[in-house]
Amino acid sequence: MARDRGALDSWAEGEGEPLLLIRTALSAQHLVPLAREPALAEHFRLLTYDRRGYGQSPPLQGPGSLEREAADAAAVLDDLEADSAHVLGDSYSVAIALELALTAPEGVRSLILIEPPPVLAPGADRFLAANRKLLDSVESDGVDAALEEFLGALSGPGWRSEYDGVVPGTSRRITQDAPAFFTADIPALLDWSLDAERATRLEQPMLHVAGTESGPLFATVHDWLHDLFPHVRTVSVPGAGHDVSFTHPAEVAAAVAEFLQQAGGAEVPRSDPV
Repeated sequence: MARDRGALDSWAEGEGEPLLLIRTALSAQHLVPLAREPALAEHFRLLTYDRRGYGQSPPLQGPGSLEREAADAAAVLDDLEADSAHVLGDSYSVAIALELALTAPEGVRSLILIEPPPVLAPGADRFLAANRKLLDSVESDGVDAALEEFLGALSGPGWRSEYDGVVPGTSRRITQDAPAFFTADIPALLDWSLDAERATRLEQPMLHVAGTESGPLFATVHDWLHDLFPHVRTVSVPGAGHDVSFTHPAEVAAAVAEFLQQAGGAEVPRSDPV
């Protein structure tokens, strides 16, 4: 593993066309199972990093900002000597991927958007209200209590053992990184905007990956995304929820590899469609 020692803790593994995996909010380990899949690990140069406020990267200074997140992602590409890359975002980091493509389009060959947050989709009121309630819980009860409230509702009371069973140490990292999630990531997402005029500037090939069991909060994301980007292709993973890349990495990796073969000419084995 070649590890960069720049401003953000970033690293690269493998050989082939570069694929930047932008880590999502709260769970820095969320994309680890996906990065281990042979369909990606054996055919691409995988780039990733700990976002500001996470892991060994510098602490946060000031409020969260998706514009700053995009600038950080562009700096990582430069630090890891990638003039351009395919870019994958998952949940919160979909917004980072889109902002990166808007602000540095020459650096983005294609976009993989896994379970985009419904913050801008029609009917987002429930999603916005849930996030504001979390911020109220942090204010009244503290980060630890808000974390248990959030992940207990999302994955059940046994979330720690469930997550650690997939990637050991995940629950410890989540607890360590939770302040960045509540103080920067959620406010940044609530302040984010992507209107039709900005969206028309994004012409890169796009893949949207969704779980069929993501629930009602995400029900309108597909249509919203296709209204903004008529050229986007959607692959749905049966039986998967919002954490599809963590729970169904083989299916997601197969879909991503096939898409990249078509979008960027990457030489990877074809697989049956998901």
